[in-house]
Amino acid sequence: MSLLVPPPTSAPITQPRLGQLTAEWVRWFKDLWGAVAPAGHWIGVPFNAANFGPYGGGTVTVTSSQVTFNYYTIIGRTLIWSLQIAAATIGGTGCTGLVLNSPVMNTNQFLGGADPSAYLNLNGSVFPALINAVNSSQILVQKLDGSAWPAGGFYMYMTATFALKDK
Repeated sequence: MSLLVPPPTSAPITQPRLGQLTAEWVRWFKDLWGAVAPAGHWIGVPFNAANFGPYGGGTVTVTSSQVTFNYYTIIGRTLIWSLQIAAATIGGTGCTGLVLNSPVMNTNQFLGGADPSAYLNLNGSVFPALINAVNSSQILVQKLDGSAWPAGGFYMYMTATFALKDK
């Protein structure tokens, strides 16, 4: 679907200058996807410790200085999210993954499917990681075999691509 489908309550598109869309079109895009920038622009995600949690038990501690890169972009109905976490910690036992809140908080935004485009460094051992949408606003990062993460420091690097559902 092209973004050049008229907003439901809008008059036909006008272009004051070549390559410039009216404010109504930009507003419609923002409303449709909850974005804060035009399509294709990278958007920084403000730090919030509540966006990171353990899966299966234990604790995960991530501070703002440990999130070295957290940006996303939306192109059409595709969300591309790049996130790097450095020297965060896992406490306790039983943690088998990291739950991440999506940077775009619209319901039903992820279509199912897995994306193995991440890796983990758990106490110095490197593992490929599986990324999967677990519900409409969260993803899960796990080791490929789903085994527990050891307590201690971890690094996580990902660039994940998700198809978005209609709002």
